[in-house]
Amino acid sequence: MKRLALILTGALAVLLGACAPSTDITMRGPVQVLAVTVPQTMGDTVVVQGRNLGDGRTGGERANYVLFARTPDARDGQRVQVLSWTPNRIEFVSPDEAGTGWLIVVANGVRGEAFPISLP
Repeated sequence: MKRLALILTGALAVLLGACAPSTDITMRGPVQVLAVTVPQTMGDTVVVQGRNLGDGRTGGERANYVLFARTPDARDGQRVQVLSWTPNRIEFVSPDEAGTGWLIVVANGVRGEAFPISLP
């Protein structure tokens, strides 16, 4: 009788585990840019720190990119060359035609809020 109870308990645990929602460890909320470290000279590396930036790979290049734009709506935004991408940090090359504008991160197809930035 104890053996049957243990088997039923194990089967119930497996069934409940299979029904549990899966979590994507790369995204747990809205894309948020918290800070940007700007280089001193044009063409150097810009460092973006944030939350929920994804892994930069899920969904490919169409779903993961960084834009530098003149307006917060990102019209005519220029994609930047990303060097590295983690869930909390993105490094990219400062675009040649920089200046004052807006940084927009799109991670796993989710667009973050525009972040004001001034690049050399």
